Amino acid sequence: MFNFYVVSYDLHLNKDYVKVKEAINQLSADWIKPLESFYIIKTSLDAAEVREALMSSTDNDDSIFVVKADLNEWSSYGVKKELTDKIKQWI
Repeated sequence: MFNFYVVSYDLHLNKDYVKVKEAINQLSADWIKPLESFYIIKTSLDAAEVREALMSSTDNDDSIFVVKADLNEWSSYGVKKELTDKIKQWI
């Protein structure tokens, strides 16, 4: 069974965004990035497992937020059409 999670993070001192993106790619091949430092991923993992996987790609001073998402109701503005099309495809 798959779930959707919103993943957001702040990298404070060492801003290795590539490392975080690689970690997200390892978590799921099915994700979108509608905003900077904000992903929606489709995965069979739970929120704690997603957080733990991302912690391995960040430093102790960074922040990570993971929340299960219900994509049945959403709205956006200024987001690329291919990203909103992906959400429509998921639901």
